[in-house]
Amino acid sequence: MTPDKDELEFIYFLGQLVKSDRLNGAVLGISKQTITNGQSSLNDKQHRILHAEIDKISVKQCPKCYQDIPWSEMLYAIEKGTCVACLP
Repeated sequence: MTPDKDELEFIYFLGQLVKSDRLNGAVLGISKQTITNGQSSLNDKQHRILHAEIDKISVKQCPKCYQDIPWSEMLYAIEKGTCVACLP
């Protein structure tokens, strides 16, 4: 099955987290598996672990304009605290 745009952006985001040394332990291994084989390769426990960690570090909405943050801009939002449109 071909990944959709959201899945591809999520995988790219995981790659950014791995390259910037923001993940460790089981989440690092699960992220690498996801990058290589997609989320469909994860069992339920791995899926829960991965998404619990991502939920902790991701920024769902920009605190200034309240727009949802896409995965493609998530690392920027984590580092700067806003979406790209609301440059600090």
